[in-house]
Amino acid sequence: RGLSNVRPDAYSYNIVISAWANSGDIFAAARAETLVQQMKDKYHQGDGRVKPDTMTYNSLLTVWSRTAEKHSASKAESILETMIELYESGDTSVKPDAHSFTTVINAWSKSRERGKAQKAESLLRKMEEFYKSGNKNAKPNVFVYATVLNACAYTFGDQEEKEEALDIAIKVFGELQKSRYTQPNHVTYATFLKVCGNLMVTNDNRKKPLVSYVFQQCCKDGQVGDAVLNHLIKIVSPNLLNELLGDYYIDGEGGEGASIIHGKATKEVGAGTGAKSGFIVTADDLPPEWTCNVRERKNFRMVPNCNSKIKGSW
Repeated sequence: RGLSNVRPDAYSYNIVISAWANSGDIFAAARAETLVQQMKDKYHQGDGRVKPDTMTYNSLLTVWSRTAEKHSASKAESILETMIELYESGDTSVKPDAHSFTTVINAWSKSRERGKAQKAESLLRKMEEFYKSGNKNAKPNVFVYATVLNACAYTFGDQEEKEEALDIAIKVFGELQKSRYTQPNHVTYATFLKVCGNLMVTNDNRKKPLVSYVFQQCCKDGQVGDAVLNHLIKIVSPNLLNELLGDYYIDGEGGEGASIIHGKATKEVGAGTGAKSGFIVTADDLPPEWTCNVRERKNFRMVPNCNSKIKGSW
């Protein structure tokens, strides 16, 4: 009984599942799973309008990537595997896309389980294979690379596991620089610096040349945003900051007038911030060719002859 023209369809269910994904409710995952199961049951009973599709599964993946439940990352990965199996069996309505893979990698990046850097890299490889096999919607983008790097940056465990995560991050970042699909942005540069800070001990002889190379490349790519500067300040010595920033950095012992550089007021980095003591300009005060490609900045501006992507390796 009731009005037949107001029966819910897949779009209706997808809106509700997406709402649960954004709700922050501790029972969101269970609620979303119930809704997806309802869709499956109704579809098998003959209601073709409620067949779960890519949007359905992507919303369910988002729910699991945002829940604090134990093994949520494993659950998200199993859902992605279901999508792949359905698609490869001929169901093109549930074709996994870049959002599908990135969401699962993000779930692993927030997980406290061991081996998450390896999991993230494995999913990136699967995504690459999926794209090369003809699924153009699974083309790797800068967001998925940033998410893999984030999984490496927040790796838990002993030094051996952190070393493995560092190796993965270096390899993945190097691939990003040479990628035909995309190129590094200020987020990936900042995240890689976070990797260096979290996974490399202070006296690691590789740290100075690696950080120096990455920051110099970031400058050449015009991708020095405030996040890049903030991570740089946290992980290097005042001497190295001086080498990398030149006149745009003055040590805290610079004396009277040390807070003025090139006639511009600077931000003091001092006690209580957890950062090195000294004075440093914000990204807005740096040479425009260092910052001209930071597209998310409110005052983004095109700069004539801004350096384009310059490839390199370490």
